Amino acid sequence: MIVERGPGLLASLRDLPRCATRGNLANGFVSALFGMTGPLLLVLTAAQKGNLSHALVSSWIFMGYGLAGVVTFLQALYYRQPTSTAFTMPGTVLVGVALTHMGFDEVVGVYLTTAALLFVLGVTGLIRPLMERLPLPIAMGMVAGVFLPFGVNIIRTFTPLPLIATVTVLVYAVLSSSQRLSRHVPPMFGAILAGLLAASLAGFAKWELASLSIGRPVFVAPRFTLTSQVELLIPLFLSVAAVHNIQGITVLKAARYEPPVNSMTMTCGIAGTIQGLFGAPSACVTGPTNAINAQPTSGPPEARYVASLVTGGMWFFFGLFSPVAASIARILPLALVSLLGGLALVSVLISSFLEAFRGPFKAGAFVAFLITISNLTIYNIGAPFWGILGGLLASLFFERQDFRALAARATA
Repeated sequence: MIVERGPGLLASLRDLPRCATRGNLANGFVSALFGMTGPLLLVLTAAQKGNLSHALVSSWIFMGYGLAGVVTFLQALYYRQPTSTAFTMPGTVLVGVALTHMGFDEVVGVYLTTAALLFVLGVTGLIRPLMERLPLPIAMGMVAGVFLPFGVNIIRTFTPLPLIATVTVLVYAVLSSSQRLSRHVPPMFGAILAGLLAASLAGFAKWELASLSIGRPVFVAPRFTLTSQVELLIPLFLSVAAVHNIQGITVLKAARYEPPVNSMTMTCGIAGTIQGLFGAPSACVTGPTNAINAQPTSGPPEARYVASLVTGGMWFFFGLFSPVAASIARILPLALVSLLGGLALVSVLISSFLEAFRGPFKAGAFVAFLITISNLTIYNIGAPFWGILGGLLASLFFERQDFRALAARATA
């Protein structure tokens, strides 16, 4: 078993008063808001596609945020690094697509298989060489194809809700265009407030359906079927290991940390198993949150872990009151939820296109993208799987030199 060690919980707790600064407290608050806005909207959008009950949605949020908050807090404290763990955003989108033709119990079965695979790769230390040999552009071409309809939803919302859509998008655009403003008010947070206010003034928000209560996890018995595993396992695993974990680990390395890659992957497997049994998708290391918390404004490197402690604590309490968050889907118009979900994915969609098409494996990435947006289904297996398979075949045919270069870098 290959498990890295850190300074320990007691040592980090002892130094907490000295390490806490206004900078890392503020960054932890902002990164928590980021996680509580965009990803939440993706959960609500996916739940709509699958017609999930309010209780199941509440359980998803309860475990997805509550357990993620605990894991984030403990890992940041033990390793004294600004690391965070949450549920996968691309995986949530994949699940929403799968729920249009797959039972939720089948999806939970894939959650558990993905978690088991992550745990084994983390314990054995195989995750590092495996990721070094994966053509990331092909995976990102698939991700871009999955995300594209959500971006299109931004435009489509202007037909049923022209005024509300205009106000929401305008606020998002103004906040995104100013670094000074976005530091104080995250663009997605401002867009949500604007959308809520506009929908309320226009009489579209049903606030009488809101309820303040403590969340309750709902156990979902998994069902393992061949078609669901073949369709969803590889894309979901890639969304965790090749999209989120690589981003999060790279961000920490860029900030001069030595992230515990094996332990992080193993923890994702353990947390993903628990989350999955109560409806939340696979756990992952988060890139954007790590980037916010690891920046120099969080103080000296040895103090930046405090930002992740704030993030983890806020996520825990957000999950604790999950029925409030789950009620948003019943309070707001479905078109507004789709609009906000699309806005939450704008930066991710742009980065997906850049990662897919600016380097090697362009042909494979393009084929993966085309197949994914086609919604091709063969033998009840959805397009994301065929997109990855088609992309790999295209690159093997057209881009053998890229595979040779990738293998050379992996063995160097």
